[in-house]
Amino acid sequence: MKTKTLIVVLLIILLQYVSLSAAPNNKANHPPDPGVGTANNSSGFSPDPTVAASFDELQQFITELPNNVLKKGLRNSLTKKLRNAKKAYNRGQPCVAANILRAYLNQTQALRKGKRREIAEELRDLLEQVYFHRHLDLRGIRLASNEFQISLSGDSVGFGIAQSEEFIHRVKDVESLFYRTVERKLGKKFRERGRRKKAFEQKYELYVSVPRAASFAVSFRIGRSEQLSFPGIDFPQDVIDEMLSCFDFFNSSQMESLKDRIADSSYFRNFVGLARNIAPDGKEIKSVGFTTLRDGSERKIVLSTPRSKISIPETIKEKEPESIRVEVRGTLRFADARSESEGFIELLEPDGKKHRIKVPRGMMSDIVRPMFEEDVVVSGYEQKGIITLDNIEPAE
Repeated sequence: MKTKTLIVVLLIILLQYVSLSAAPNNKANHPPDPGVGTANNSSGFSPDPTVAASFDELQQFITELPNNVLKKGLRNSLTKKLRNAKKAYNRGQPCVAANILRAYLNQTQALRKGKRREIAEELRDLLEQVYFHRHLDLRGIRLASNEFQISLSGDSVGFGIAQSEEFIHRVKDVESLFYRTVERKLGKKFRERGRRKKAFEQKYELYVSVPRAASFAVSFRIGRSEQLSFPGIDFPQDVIDEMLSCFDFFNSSQMESLKDRIADSSYFRNFVGLARNIAPDGKEIKSVGFTTLRDGSERKIVLSTPRSKISIPETIKEKEPESIRVEVRGTLRFADARSESEGFIELLEPDGKKHRIKVPRGMMSDIVRPMFEEDVVVSGYEQKGIITLDNIEPAE
């Protein structure tokens, strides 16, 4: 199956459906809340020939499935729905086409048995990607310069719901990354210990909208303040653009470019650690997308590489001569963050063995501390009985 082409088919139809079915907003002069929809005029709709042709590709895929995988009755039913959806689309009725496609995708759940399960899973993954890209797109959503959207997709995401832990920890990590970016942009020394000052948080408040359905999309807004105003500079926009530029380097494995962007080693380690936490695990969460609107154009960054496959850049590894690469599992029991240059934690294995682990600057507060008393996996380099941490994550 040409998956990318099929995604385009359903994506465009569902985007049309969302745009045409959105309720009109009043035209009050006050700024919109994050994630408020706007209606688009359905007049002048012109079917895209490429989209219409893609229906045929999906229909051909169904037709060519062996009889022992897909029985004749089900095959005929599915292909009929595709033909009807294509006709509706060509008539300029994307809403009707979208409803037919929903029925088509629901019917594929009958395939979730035996040898046909793989087919159903492929179609299910396709639907997830359609929903993800639908919500990554901003049609029907108005974002101001001080707002950005994040969208999640995966096995833990349903229609308007998401497994709480998968969502909440990413919100917290996005919040931490946002405030670290603000501090870095303001030229502040990396804050290794202590909470952010209340006055600082009030000055740079971060708000989140209610979730939108399907891929569980939410919008974040930086509170506007007179104190954030600089002549010719939109500071909230500048912070958001900086975050997304760094995500772009991270996602494309341009670590040297990211290092040039974040010259301070503590801020660099902190960003890489938080970005890994936000990245998908490849199953429960398969994609994490960020979208902003700039000068009428959408900017999209999609994190799709599972965090387990993201290599730690050599530029942040605290590798000493004659050290060896190790990985240990256990419960995080003890932490000492009194030193300005580094901290230490203690890991207790199930058999009682203890490991003393050095934590480089930039990793203790936002990345290590939230895992205290949790079972974790620590990787790093060991020398003379002390492990220097370069990654920590929850144990499965």
